[in-house]
Amino acid sequence: MFALVFVVFDVETVFLYPWAMSFDVSGVSVFMEALIFGLSQMLVQLCMAKRSIGMVLAEYSDNQKRK
Repeated sequence: MFALVFVVFDVETVFLYPWAMSFDVSGVSVFMEALIFGLSQMLVQLCMAKRSIGMVLAEYSDNQKRK
């Protein structure tokens, strides 16, 4: 699952690089679209981090109960 998320963010970088190179030609609306896209990607990354931390804590808790 996490490898798939890494690939998605890697592909995002491929698409954002040409946009960054043509920023001086683009208008403000294109910047706003990219900003919204970037913020949504950041939200997904935070949710995945929260999920993985929760999984680690749950496993740690289970290991402590078994001892």
